[in-house]
Amino acid sequence: MTTLHLPLDRAGGLPLHRQIYDGIRGAILAGALRPGQRIPSTRGLAAEMGVSRLPVLAAYEQLLHECYLEGRAGSGTYVSQALPDELLESTPAPDAARSAPRLPPERDYGGLAPFRTSLPALDRFPHTAWARLVARHVQRLPLAHMAYGDPAGLPALRAAIVDHLRAARGVRCSAGQILVVSGSQAALRIAAAMLVAPGDGVAMEEPGYPGACAALAAGGARLLPVPVDEAGLDVEALRRAGPVRAAYVTPSHQYPLGMSMTAARRLALLDWARREGAGGRL
Repeated sequence: MTTLHLPLDRAGGLPLHRQIYDGIRGAILAGALRPGQRIPSTRGLAAEMGVSRLPVLAAYEQLLHECYLEGRAGSGTYVSQALPDELLESTPAPDAARSAPRLPPERDYGGLAPFRTSLPALDRFPHTAWARLVARHVQRLPLAHMAYGDPAGLPALRAAIVDHLRAARGVRCSAGQILVVSGSQAALRIAAAMLVAPGDGVAMEEPGYPGACAALAAGGARLLPVPVDEAGLDVEALRRAGPVRAAYVTPSHQYPLGMSMTAARRLALLDWARREGAGGRL
């Protein structure tokens, strides 16, 4: 098991999760952590560094989102095998925090613009392998799978999601708690139907995800914009927003600004929800 030596400045103004994130990311880009190398579990690293598990989870989740790390079900967390060569070959400038990133060479994306919201890199999709696997499994598809299935989703898929969440995110849940839907809009509509009645106030990050606003407004919610800062949703502004039934937040990777909500801000948000009797965090 790899041992990570990540010095922390507890007196500085940079949150612990950001320091852990920067330390691991820097080690990956410097080559100290190699593609495919296993890294400590969140629990093990937290114990080694003498911190709570929450900032380590936040750092790992951000690195997983950005594909510097990858989780393997039942095995642990590893440095991604698919790191861009241009990142691994780059040398940080003396003042890397303020220097602009080196852009990769221009490519022909077939009319698909990079950084487009909700659209993956379709030019990187393994179409040949996908078609071969689909054809193989369709030939062995049981007749029962041609009929209506479990409304919550294919049980085998839900079990696989449970394994992934346990390994990649440290989330403990059961397949019975997993609901497979067609997309985030459908998930938000279902959550809104459970938590919010027509006319209820729902706090939304400003700026935030327009798709969430549309889904919740369609369910009759009264949307209340709440500003965000470098630590995430401004909980003090949330307290002044008036009667609020629920709050929609993107804590791990705020949309569209990208920062992670600090542990202190997350705890403050949970404290607000408990004191106000809010229906939940969407």
